[in-house]
Amino acid sequence: MARPEAKYEDKLASWKEIAAYLGCDERTCLRWEKKLGLPVHRMEGASKSRVFAFRGELDRWMREKITLADGRSRLSQSKLLPSKALRVLLMIAGSAAAVIAVVWLLKSAVDSAPADFRIENSTIFILNKKGRTLWSYNTGLYNLREDGFYRERFQIKVRSRTEEAWFPLLVMKDIDKDGRAEVLLALKTQDEFNEGRLLCFKDRGKLLWEFSAGRELQFGGAVYARDYRIQGFDLHDFDGDGLPEIFFIAYHKPDFPCQLGVLNLAGELAGEYWNSGYISDIVFADIDEDGREEILAAGIDNEYGKGCLAVFAPGRISGSSPQILPDFTCKNLAPGSERYYILFPRTDVDLVDYPVESIMTIDLLRNRHLYLPALVSRIFFELTPGLDVVYVHSSHRFQRQHAAAVRAGQIRSRLDAAYFEKLRHGVLYWNGTGWVSTRTPNLRNY
Repeated sequence: MARPEAKYEDKLASWKEIAAYLGCDERTCLRWEKKLGLPVHRMEGASKSRVFAFRGELDRWMREKITLADGRSRLSQSKLLPSKALRVLLMIAGSAAAVIAVVWLLKSAVDSAPADFRIENSTIFILNKKGRTLWSYNTGLYNLREDGFYRERFQIKVRSRTEEAWFPLLVMKDIDKDGRAEVLLALKTQDEFNEGRLLCFKDRGKLLWEFSAGRELQFGGAVYARDYRIQGFDLHDFDGDGLPEIFFIAYHKPDFPCQLGVLNLAGELAGEYWNSGYISDIVFADIDEDGREEILAAGIDNEYGKGCLAVFAPGRISGSSPQILPDFTCKNLAPGSERYYILFPRTDVDLVDYPVESIMTIDLLRNRHLYLPALVSRIFFELTPGLDVVYVHSSHRFQRQHAAAVRAGQIRSRLDAAYFEKLRHGVLYWNGTGWVSTRTPNLRNY
């Protein structure tokens, strides 16, 4: 068989390498050589010498073998989806061509699937599993965050070294269940300006949609422009249709309004909730055991300077957080749809030096309790699934901070059972019209 000119590095130097490249065993390769003309080579006149082959020739040979039953067109040239293509191939029952085609399709799917990335200046390069560049996108941002920053926020939500919740900023996943991975990218910059955009690409690099977070809103007498930063996003089935929605958290730069948004797979806003203070974590948990997961969002409420927790019914996010002072209230937003909105008390320790406190993360314990650490004091509030506060836990850091403040004459309190019991009773619940100290839902939404 005549061999077109090929590069040496394209060479496969044994049956083992050829079989690995084709995704089959060596005996199958021998059978394909005898019956189907698999393009392998030997040294001149040596029928039993070591074989070799070239990747390009093997690829062309497989494409030639993949034909539809009536011979009209090659499958590799059709626009059939991989799942449909496989069904067509299986109809060609028992044929070697079908086996070869399946192998080729699976190998091609792996080779063309986004799996990794690298960032150079303003451009992001999307790579396959082997590190080969599939396509690239120039963001136009000269100060795009570096590769390492995105690497720490790739694919999944993680805990940072300071125990903060880091949501992904780059995800490669088949979110619409069509057999091909989409790429979701939130743009982040070194100076935190020109952020707030979330982009969705198909696996071959086609931009499907672009969404810009935030909008211009007025709180009291102040108008906040559309300058927002996306903290990150998460995927969750919001409406129960079997496909995920895209949850994102976006902060105003540099002020307090925060948008918890939900996008459908077309990049359209399907729901949003505005909190007068940053949201630091969101989780999904069936706390009432009705078979559907509630949405829980924790962070800070700037009006009160306290950590907060909002709990939403499945599929229902709208409105804004419960505020009293005009400067933290937006007249253009309706009251929020939260079932519960909870404020957590300050300690005398964090009141010494910090104007505000925040809840960092939401942890789900094995007994289904919620565990909520405070950012500054590092005390922990433990809540039942019914959202009663059962414990307030100390930490070594909090004990050291307390001891230092006592020595400096800044506080006089003692860390005894009464101290933490007072904090437990200091938790407040919004009942729809005001704050109460007994566990009460937002009666507007019940």
